[in-house]
Amino acid sequence: VYSRGGKEYTVESRSKTLASLTTEHDIQFATMSPDGWLALVTASRFRTTLHVYDPTYSTAPAFTWPIKDVRPVLAAFHNDNKSLVLGCLTARDGAIASTLYLLRTDRDSVVAEINVDNATLLSAEYLGNHRVLAIFDRFVALYNTKGEELARYEYGERRLLTSDTTSD
Repeated sequence: VYSRGGKEYTVESRSKTLASLTTEHDIQFATMSPDGWLALVTASRFRTTLHVYDPTYSTAPAFTWPIKDVRPVLAAFHNDNKSLVLGCLTARDGAIASTLYLLRTDRDSVVAEINVDNATLLSAEYLGNHRVLAIFDRFVALYNTKGEELARYEYGERRLLTSDTTSD
């Protein structure tokens, strides 16, 4: 539970509070993995940072990454809890552009950077075999861990406004 734009967040299980902490800067959004890893994006006027906490939720993040020249809008963990896709928006040549960063939190590194011009990222998630499904307003694409595009389906003249990939 967090207050968007606030500095406090609480991690709760079904029966108790696991952590209740504050951040130095305002919280933009947070995402949790199925096994309890927490990705938290904070921002001040001049600085945006991704913080990843392991399930102990200690005051020191397991991984911290400064974000420059883009606006993060989503994050999604792989089931291994070590791979994370961070989706960002920016403007390039007067048009909206998207950037996907494929991160490994156990190596403190960016594995791949995927830049997509003239497309707005709507959703991204990991599929099996560490492949990333990215849904944009103009097309959907599948990427491998090196950031190489494996498949693409374009919507033609249509634009997608929203998407949902949950399964029953």
